[in-house]
Amino acid sequence: VAGLPANVTVAYTYTLNGVEYIVIRSAAEMNAVAAANTTGGKNYILDADLDYTGKEFVRIHLANGIFNGNGHSITGVNINMTATDGGNNLSMFMFKNDATVTVSNLTVGAPENPVTVTGTAATATNGGCRVGTLFGYLQSTATFENVTVYSNVSADGTFRVGGFIGEARSKITMKNCVFNGNVTVRNSNNECPAGGLIGHCYNMSEAIIENCASYGTVSSTVYAGGLIGGFTNTITMTNCANYAAVSAEKCAGLIADAGEKVSGKVTITSCFNAGAVTGTTSAAGLIGTVSKHANEAYNNTTLINCANIGTVTATTTANDLIATTYPDSKVTVTNCGAFGTAGAFKTYEIVKAKGGEATTTTADKTAAEALTFMTINCSFAIFGIEDNKIVIKTVADAPEDPT
Repeated sequence: VAGLPANVTVAYTYTLNGVEYIVIRSAAEMNAVAAANTTGGKNYILDADLDYTGKEFVRIHLANGIFNGNGHSITGVNINMTATDGGNNLSMFMFKNDATVTVSNLTVGAPENPVTVTGTAATATNGGCRVGTLFGYLQSTATFENVTVYSNVSADGTFRVGGFIGEARSKITMKNCVFNGNVTVRNSNNECPAGGLIGHCYNMSEAIIENCASYGTVSSTVYAGGLIGGFTNTITMTNCANYAAVSAEKCAGLIADAGEKVSGKVTITSCFNAGAVTGTTSAAGLIGTVSKHANEAYNNTTLINCANIGTVTATTTANDLIATTYPDSKVTVTNCGAFGTAGAFKTYEIVKAKGGEATTTTADKTAAEALTFMTINCSFAIFGIEDNKIVIKTVADAPEDPT
């Protein structure tokens, strides 16, 4: 590989399905290749687990490139922002605008050894910053598939923070991805949300999220979502779950805030929240805010076959499914269920036309009916009943809590 130091050897490249990869077998090899490639355009495949414990981690340029973990892991990474760091992207990977990136078949961190990514208030003078385990800021068409992240991500200052991505501004596809760890934002700025998967999806074409989950904790001073902190464009979410405890002034199990500029549609199908959601002002099991938009074609929010089985508490507004809907929002809720603040499981049917009042139909369900509801509509998890409450008995391949 051109540009490598003389004492580092990459033995070979490998072609898989017509794509040429640089084969990486150690942290030293990865560091050498990453240092030599400052423009992207390379594809990497792991042939061993990479352990950075006690070693420097060189960030990886992945513009127009693929990182295939090949079933291996990267552990021992610690990224700490310094006062001289600036800009938009504190994370393991870097990108270029309008490029494409793919990360697949990879585990980052481990239950007993999570990655740490820390942003500090010392860089607040550099403007808003984005912090994430994989990408802090991402303005590339990106695909994440079969990726598990054990990480503790935190920031003090003007940050948007996510377990996978701090802020995404182009098309994102995430399939079979799991975050397990802690996401923490300590700032009173409304522009600083936290999310288990993505802190903020802003001005992007579309987010497609399937078979993904978040475990651990997600907390922020203002906005926090178990999966996504905030977004402004089209999102389709299917078979996803939040198990993380979520806390903020305004928070929700799945998505905390849609802002007031949504220029797309929101469709969430067969998803559920099982984490405790605690808001100092408002909290909801699924979505915190359904926003407004002047264009009739926009802001159509649909929930289908979804449920909240986590506790929801707040000082002002605590709702099973949605905390707040703007007057000009459009909402359809079909066959969704929740325990409710009183602890009785109910199913919901809600229709709210743009500018109109919501028509809500509820029906009380027994514990057995609630279990049947969850088993049918959220079949990717296995549930049981204890003390008339649904509990998660086992979840296939669920990661352990990080230490």
